[in-house]
Amino acid sequence: MISTFMSLVGIAVISNTGCCYLLDAPRMNYKDAVNNIKGMLERAESPITGHCCIYRVPFDIRLLNQNAYTLKDISIGPFHHHNPRLQNMERHKLIYFNKFLELGDVNLESLVIHVEEVEPSLRRSYADTLDLIKEELVKIILVDSCFIIEFFERFYYNEWSKGDAFLLKPWLTNKIRLDLVLIENQLPFFVLESLYNRALISGSGNIPSFFVLTYDYFAYCNSCNLDSDNIIIRHFTDFLRMFHLQQPIERWPPNRE
Repeated sequence: MISTFMSLVGIAVISNTGCCYLLDAPRMNYKDAVNNIKGMLERAESPITGHCCIYRVPFDIRLLNQNAYTLKDISIGPFHHHNPRLQNMERHKLIYFNKFLELGDVNLESLVIHVEEVEPSLRRSYADTLDLIKEELVKIILVDSCFIIEFFERFYYNEWSKGDAFLLKPWLTNKIRLDLVLIENQLPFFVLESLYNRALISGSGNIPSFFVLTYDYFAYCNSCNLDSDNIIIRHFTDFLRMFHLQQPIERWPPNRE
């Protein structure tokens, strides 16, 4: 019988005669290890920066009411894009995206280039490290952004077609609105606004800003009757938070204590 065991200097082999043979342990490839560690360090970024504004709900908070933080029908942004339960809405996003391209004064290539240019800032907006290559993240952000813009425009002008019948079902309309304000389901507002401006506002002073469209869509939440002046938001959840304040943060009176 032959027995083996590891030692600090190699592998010991004991034969059935009791003789012990010490074999050299395989040497680590130091060059590969150094290169791998350098690659890790080059990819390392602080997960929390000044751009960071979109987070996952902490586990302990989610446990208090899981239903309140769970998407019902539509995924927006990278966090839940591959959730199989939400895939039915993907084809509706593409339909709206296509219509957006038809009606907007812009071509697809210029939109892709724009999102690709701001992709580093997009990544820094999310607290999680996004395990997506650049091309996939650009596609997700572009499709979801253009869907929202087209959807908000139709809501603002109340211009719907027969193809909108599914999305206009009352039960679905309400769930979409609720999904759009969940913190894990956000896009940075700056990318929505910039895409809207590039596609629709250039050369025209008669088109409402994207902020006005957003304000109109979420007006039902405006329990404090805030106006839209001097409000700066980072995403839709932030917008909802503004509506629940008595007055915008910029207007809060100084602390007199």
